[in-house]
Amino acid sequence: MQESPSADWLDPVFNSPREKPGFFSGLFPSPFFYARAFRAVNHAAKEIDRGHGCTELYIQSSLGVARAAQSVGARLIVENAGVFKTSVPCIIAGNHMSSLETMVLESIIMPVAPMTLIAKASLAKYPVFSTPLKACDPILVGRENPREDLKLMLEQTHERIGRGISIVVFPQTTRSFVFNPAHFNSIGAKLAKREKVPLVPLALRTDFWSCGWPLKDLGRIRPGIDIRFRFGEPLDASDEKDAQKKTVDFIAGALREWGVPVA
Repeated sequence: MQESPSADWLDPVFNSPREKPGFFSGLFPSPFFYARAFRAVNHAAKEIDRGHGCTELYIQSSLGVARAAQSVGARLIVENAGVFKTSVPCIIAGNHMSSLETMVLESIIMPVAPMTLIAKASLAKYPVFSTPLKACDPILVGRENPREDLKLMLEQTHERIGRGISIVVFPQTTRSFVFNPAHFNSIGAKLAKREKVPLVPLALRTDFWSCGWPLKDLGRIRPGIDIRFRFGEPLDASDEKDAQKKTVDFIAGALREWGVPVA
């Protein structure tokens, strides 16, 4: 892991001018993106399987996915990631649009602070892509037994926070390109209150990677849409309802500014 990153640690991949893609990657952005992203993740998976350390490899894998997006002409913009230099550990609660955020957030946060995700247990069964994820100790929950899932989430969140690891949670029930506050539950605020740590709102736009059919994770890539991550200032979650409202308002405001529909 990098130590004491400079103020511009997110550059040149993030917050840089839009790159002009090559001739073929411009004509066929979807296969070029998927091929390059797969190579990055596959390299990390092989090294982890050989017993090499996972943190730096996870960052490099995540950065490889970000660079794959950049290589087909996408622009990646990150705002206020400096909060992680002072507000760690914390709970990060964000909206959920696509698979991209689960693969790119690591290259934004992990160079500054330890982090992991609360993710669907099914992700741990994906060939290749599951290896870096599992190696970095995510909190995996299913959807068959909500009571057991909650118990597991609470126990493992407490353990990770105790080790100084921040946790990203996506409180929406499913990925959506329209933000509906009614579907953004308060689990982030609840966890932050329970653990007495800050709650950091996260607004993101990742519909660059659209949903596919019949395979949801293999949608069309749309390089003309900016990929955005905006972190809010840390919130005191001792008043859970207030923290939840401020988080929802922050996300809704950012998405409206970016032209994303809000229900």
